[in-house]
Amino acid sequence: MSRRKPAGEATNAAAKAAGKAYHHGDLSRALVDAAIESVEADGLEGLSLRKVARAAGVSQAAPYAHFADKQALLSAVAERGLRELSASMAETARGTRTPAARVRALARGYVRFATARPALFRLTFSWEKTAGLRDAALAEAGAEAYGMIEQAVAAYREKERSSRVSNAVAATAAWALVHGLATLVVDEMIDAPSSAGELEDALIDPVAGLLLSGL
Repeated sequence: MSRRKPAGEATNAAAKAAGKAYHHGDLSRALVDAAIESVEADGLEGLSLRKVARAAGVSQAAPYAHFADKQALLSAVAERGLRELSASMAETARGTRTPAARVRALARGYVRFATARPALFRLTFSWEKTAGLRDAALAEAGAEAYGMIEQAVAAYREKERSSRVSNAVAATAAWALVHGLATLVVDEMIDAPSSAGELEDALIDPVAGLLLSGL
């Protein structure tokens, strides 16, 4: 699990990252960076547009040029989380040569993102906290992440000539299993190795193996 940064350390890091992005003209990204730093340091309850503006070194009114309210900012943070999830899965799946290897690699990338960014992972999938904010960018990010799993499952089932259930049901089952495993590990509800390599070898790969046998 990730160590929580002291509030002062996190605030300073957020200010530096946000300030750098802002001076390059991307205030929207800087505000999202600052919001993620705030959530990782102090939890969702401590997040506010005022705090994020202060970390970014801009006026209290500046964030409203990009985000109508706190919920809109949370929607952007959730989008970022989904993009980072996709990037993590793409990284672990790069160079895989078989559909089975790709499914296993995607499972690794999914859990790797969750354990590396637990606060962002939780917020990203806490849809009740971003209710009603399924804007186009957020929907696109979600479709990209889910599509990677869906395509990998379909390719594996085609190779294995499996037709017990539809590809849509199989993809849902795969997502449910991998997401459930990531949640159990992040919330420390199961006894899991602390190192990434041991976690993947001892838990993620065997679970992915069970998934493949069920598909």
